Amino acid sequence: MEVGSMAEWVSGIGTLLAVVTSLYLANRNPKKKLLVSHEIKEVVKWNPSPEYGEKTLIVTVVNMEITPVQISNLYFFSGTVRIKLPIKGRVALATGKNLPCFVDPFSEVTFLVVYNDFQSELKEKNVSGTIAGDILVVDESNKKYKSKLKLNISANDM
Repeated sequence: MEVGSMAEWVSGIGTLLAVVTSLYLANRNPKKKLLVSHEIKEVVKWNPSPEYGEKTLIVTVVNMEITPVQISNLYFFSGTVRIKLPIKGRVALATGKNLPCFVDPFSEVTFLVVYNDFQSELKEKNVSGTIAGDILVVDESNKKYKSKLKLNISANDM
């Protein structure tokens, strides 16, 4: 076998490996990036009520990628009091959807959680005082995104 013939084989194998590598990189699942933020504020009720507003935990999830992301769950997690509280059942989505839901590329979704109901659930688990935790948003691939949250739970406030 001549040197020129061997060089052609090596070059062909290198080209084939380059094509396989580029196809792998092009077709692998892109990493998803969600930004999670929250705030607690009074939200005006639209139905007639003696109360003007209701304290609400507002969780905003922004998709920063070019692919849509499915949000499958929403949790409050605190390692200090060892609690993982699903808040999926307490969620009303501002867009009228329910969990699981899709977040389109470069758009956001807002979850509204009635804060008093959320506090009552924590009190049922004998949690009181100031607790630090995270709001966890879980996507379809079970990746968790979080926003740190500090809650003041008073024992007599039910």
